[in-house]
Amino acid sequence: MSTIKNVILQYYQKFCYLSLDVVVGVFCNQVAITNVFNLQLNWIWYVVLPLAVWIIYLLDHVIDIKRNPGITGYSPIHFYIKQQHQFIIYLLAFLMVLITILTWLYAPVKLVLTGFVMGMAVGTHLLIAAINPLKKSICNNKEFAVGIIYTTGIFIYPFLHVVNQNLINQLFSAYALLLIAAFQNLLILSLIEFKNDTLTNSSSFIRFTGFAAGKYVFIGVTLSGLVFSLSIFTTQPYLNPLCVIYVVMIILNALLFKYRSYFMVNQAYRRYLELLFWLPIALFFYA
Repeated sequence: MSTIKNVILQYYQKFCYLSLDVVVGVFCNQVAITNVFNLQLNWIWYVVLPLAVWIIYLLDHVIDIKRNPGITGYSPIHFYIKQQHQFIIYLLAFLMVLITILTWLYAPVKLVLTGFVMGMAVGTHLLIAAINPLKKSICNNKEFAVGIIYTTGIFIYPFLHVVNQNLINQLFSAYALLLIAAFQNLLILSLIEFKNDTLTNSSSFIRFTGFAAGKYVFIGVTLSGLVFSLSIFTTQPYLNPLCVIYVVMIILNALLFKYRSYFMVNQAYRRYLELLFWLPIALFFYA
């Protein structure tokens, strides 16, 4: 039994190294949004968005490796990407061709436009990451930029299909809470991996603030999320279940950081942090 468990864990580890856990998280949020807000969205959105996110995450890891080719002390995920570099390049090329074909054949105009907007945002982010990743500037905030791109990428297309003002307000509230949870999530990674990022000369907002100040930033983001959620639940007449899920994610992020020492073995904290984005699938049967 232990052998089977070890094999499963090994495959799941590779699953995470390839950022497929992120892809599943995106899909879980897509399903939750459409179910809670009763939206009838084109099926291609459920396919193209997760694939696009997969490309972005893989490409970001490849850029990290290219920027620091001779560095020792890679994180396990970057070490795996370095080992499988040629396969990753072929995979990226295949995914780009696949998305292009699917978009050309099936994507409606609204989806193409949102894809173009997000593509420009991602391109700008990757350009900054590749050219000047370590500039000491409060505006050079990789974690916040990725959080905005991730959250906006999920919500931008649904926003175009909601016309009721009350639903728009609820959708915006859910968007803001997910953004806070995503920013929290990324800050936790940067705080935990601060020493390794310094060793490998990798960029992060925490390297700009310093670890001690970074903890206060994290606390501030967490408290702002809780205060915002309290204002939502006391002012909106309808308790949106998606907002509840996102508040739970914010609380669990805080708890995971507080007890992070329990999740350090084999970078288990990475897996748990990403699994939090699977929680919205609980709303799959919401009606």
